[in-house]
Amino acid sequence: MFFLTPILNLGSVRIINEFLEELKLPSALSAKGYLVGFSTAVMWSPYFASVSLVLHYLNIAYKDYIIFGIGLSLLSLVIGNILFAIWEKRHPLPKESGNLVTLEKRDRNQLFKLVFFVIILIGSCLVIENITNWSMIVIVCLVSILIPLLFGLQSKRWKELIPPLVDFRDRTVLMLNNEIMLFMSAGMLAFAMKGTAAANGVSQFLTNLAQQSFILFALAVMVIVLSITYIGIHQIAAVGALAMQLNAAEIGISNISLALLLLLTWSISTALSPFSGLNLMVSRFAGISGVQTGLRFNGLHLSVIAIIGIGIISIIG
Repeated sequence: MFFLTPILNLGSVRIINEFLEELKLPSALSAKGYLVGFSTAVMWSPYFASVSLVLHYLNIAYKDYIIFGIGLSLLSLVIGNILFAIWEKRHPLPKESGNLVTLEKRDRNQLFKLVFFVIILIGSCLVIENITNWSMIVIVCLVSILIPLLFGLQSKRWKELIPPLVDFRDRTVLMLNNEIMLFMSAGMLAFAMKGTAAANGVSQFLTNLAQQSFILFALAVMVIVLSITYIGIHQIAAVGALAMQLNAAEIGISNISLALLLLLTWSISTALSPFSGLNLMVSRFAGISGVQTGLRFNGLHLSVIAIIGIGIISIIG
């Protein structure tokens, strides 16, 4: 999922679930695997609104951030796998679920092609940003349009390309109306809150707290965002408002550190909030509640990565 999620978003969860559905894996295993694998992309993929928006608000180039984002994501992945190995020893899987299936050479080649494709996409975004200095939001939109066009030119299979495009226009766009309105409303809410008495009060409180202790400041940011998102308000509104309101210089840290903290918080809240799209989808596939998916089966992993992440960010400064 580490390689699928950056470009497929929640579609990666659905695809992996279709592959594993017949194995009848335990609910805890599904909840842990999907959330650990997906939440890492929230911190580094330019194709995610989280990364694009936070970097845009803080005026950070993606090329300056990517090493830190991928590093924190890999750390989260490693910690998740270590904790999963410990959990698996205490809760051995049924023998029928643990049978190894060897991938055929053709399937392995397809997997390598997919990984290579993801690397090419991310690399192309970095090159375009370095040449043009455009916002990553603009670059991602342009790349999403250019890739199908380049495919059509290279393969000369325009007739095969037209039906999916027509289907996307007539069906997919209409099905995305709710998501489009959700993101627009959340973004407008975050922008409307900027400069209000409430937002200024929270900003001043956090700034004063940061001058006393960065750890207390980081924990306060996480608590505020988690409290807001846990009642159903989207991360775009919660984190976006903080990104527009907080000043890294006044806090005493760099913009990179502030971005890492906000994206780490976004990732954790995406996994924990029972109202997030990820949590809702995983809980449906696993057959358990959103609270169980987030807190019960992934609470330890998220707590550990939060503590270690805050420590690393404080060192980066």
